[in-house]
This record gives sequence, C-alpha cells and structure tokens, in this order.
Amino acid sequence: MRTGNGVIEVDNEEEILEKYLESFREKYGEDFLLKQDGVLEFLLKIAAKHEKILQENIKYLAEQFDTTKTEGVWQDVIFSRLGLKRLEPKYTHFDLTLAGAAGGFADANSVIIRDKTTGEEFYNEYPVTFLEDGESVARFTAKNFGKILPSTMKGDENFSIVTAQNSVTSILSGSLANLTIGNEGESDADFSARYKTSKGKNFSSTKSAVFSSLSNYVDTPEYLKILTKSETPEMEAGYVKIIAKPNVPDEVFAGAILDTVADGIGLVGDCEVVLKDDLGVDVLIKFTHAVEVEIGIKVEIFSGENAISDEKILEIKNKIFTTVNSKNYGLSSTIYATETVEKILDDNLVNVCVFRVLDGVEIKKVELNTQEIPKFSLENIEVKTLQK
Repeated sequence: MRTGNGVIEVDNEEEILEKYLESFREKYGEDFLLKQDGVLEFLLKIAAKHEKILQENIKYLAEQFDTTKTEGVWQDVIFSRLGLKRLEPKYTHFDLTLAGAAGGFADANSVIIRDKTTGEEFYNEYPVTFLEDGESVARFTAKNFGKILPSTMKGDENFSIVTAQNSVTSILSGSLANLTIGNEGESDADFSARYKTSKGKNFSSTKSAVFSSLSNYVDTPEYLKILTKSETPEMEAGYVKIIAKPNVPDEVFAGAILDTVADGIGLVGDCEVVLKDDLGVDVLIKFTHAVEVEIGIKVEIFSGENAISDEKILEIKNKIFTTVNSKNYGLSSTIYATETVEKILDDNLVNVCVFRVLDGVEIKKVELNTQEIPKFSLENIEVKTLQK
C-alpha cells in the first residue's frame, strides 16, 4: 500500500507476493526461491490475496473521511458533523372527499385507492369520520416515496377503491385538492455537490445546523421555524427569521442564536435581546415568539332515551383533550375537526367543528399561519347533546 498527497494506492497480489519474497531473502539469502506449486508458494498466495482485501478495506474506510469521496451512511455521518443533513425522500399526498354512511368511521390506513393509469396506490393517513351529510375529507399518502403524480386532478374518475371498511362508499368527483408531490430524496452525488457549494461558508450558519442547535431549546421541533428569502420573498437577502416557542428565558434562547448564527447574517423578529459577543461588543439578537391560538372544539351527539350524565360528558371531553394533545401540532398546523374525535367515535356522533376561540366561527378545519401554534383546553371543548 502506498500513500501520498492524500491518495491511497492498493498493491496488487503480485506486488504483495514479491514483498513477502524480499523478506525471506533478507533472512535466508539472495538465492532463496519459491518452489513452483509448492506448499509455501500456495500459502503465500493465499496471504497475498487476503492482504489485498485488507488494503482495499483500509482504503475504503479512509475515503469515507474524505468529504470528496465519502458515500452512503458514511457521507451522512461526516456531513452531519459539518452541519449538513441529507434531504430525506418525501411521499406524494393529497386530499380527497369520501362519501359514506352518516355516522360511519374508517380507521387510518384502512382505505386504499389505486390510480387506474399508473397503478400507484395511496392510503388514508388519518381516521375518517362521516357526519350527517355523509362526506369527509381524507388525506391520502402514496405507498411509495418519489415523484408520483396522480394521472387525474378531478377525483374519482381515475381512482378505484381497492379496500375500505363498509362505511366508505365512493370518492366524490372533482374533489382532489392540496396536492404535494414527493421526491426521491438526495442522492450521494447531489449531497456531495451541496457540500461543495457550502464548504467555503461557516457550517455553523447553515440552516440545518441552526435548526438542529436551536431545537434543543423548544419542546418539539414543530415549535421552531427558520425562514429565509426562499420561503419569504419579501425578506431581504442575507436575513433569517427565527420563529419559536422557547422553553427557556429569552436571554438564553438569544444566546443560543448568537452562538449558532455567524456574523454577517441579519436577523428579523419582534423580540429583541442585547447581548455581548466575545469581544464585549453589544449585539442585538432578534427572533419572533410563536403566537398561541386558542382552539375550540364543538361536538354534537345524540343522547338517546336516557340523558347523558355530566360524568360521561366530562369523560368525552377528557378523551378529546388527550387526543389533540397527543398530536404534534406546531407552527403552520392544520387542525381537522374529524381528527379531534377519533378516540370517541360511536353511532351517536352527529357533528363536530373546530374554531378559533377569538372569532367563534365553526368550521371543519383551522389553518394556522407560520407564527401560530394551537392551544387546547378543556374549557374550550363543548359537548352538546341532542334528542333523537
């Protein structure tokens, strides 16, 4: 094996065998020769073969620490140390409106539909609840990741239901919406190219590195967003906007920003904290606090012949409260009404709505903006009983 200028060259088996012979000649004299097809020649050839394999393995391992040659899982490990994370593959998903029996229910992953043209299959990501109008919007996700495009944008014309619970009857025509196309993720070549374009920069200032560092100061990554001009065109180039719900005092979170974001990058935000850098110079750190939006939930159920007790009402409220708090709702979340009651569904359910407590407008879903996160409380959950 030869090394020089960062290059490792592996010996071939003949070169390795010749080095073995040189060692024998140093010990037994220049006249030492191997007997052709003899036992010693046979053993040395086996040893030479295994040494070549060993050299190749050493070369491979050494190359994994070379950022220009590393690949696969080694590439992930090395680049992550430099603040870069491979872009993960994503799955195509979209919304379709299903028709079904009023008061019916379908479990998550129980409805599978197939594109008649491409053969690609999709499944419902969340439970489906059919209210009194017999309709429900369902989020469908592709079984395979990658750039999978539905062959129609109209709805049931080109989809067939492969399997579903009896409560599901059909797909509403023209209902396909909110299409997001998946991708294959980042290949070794693309990941390496992205590294090359970034290596001249301070790696502690890459977006993924900043996000990774600041994630330690929030309860869940969904409580943190880092926006640049690519996501917010009206923002000036060279600036970032950090939105978060920190679980530490503002001064501590601002200190983490100061330690992570490199000099020269501007900060945008409505929360301002003045800190001192390593030279004792005052530095203004800006970020934006996430805004908690109180979300109300209204459920209507049939009481039947016997009135529902207050204890039962409280039990239902507690189940709803547990359900919504078990979901990782964060910044920019969408809260679907049917998701909030998936743990309490029964034949007596009539209707469910969600709403912003401040405006009280009852709707089927609440969409939050980039600075908002939902806040749920038992006080804002209403269970109304109706007589059959």
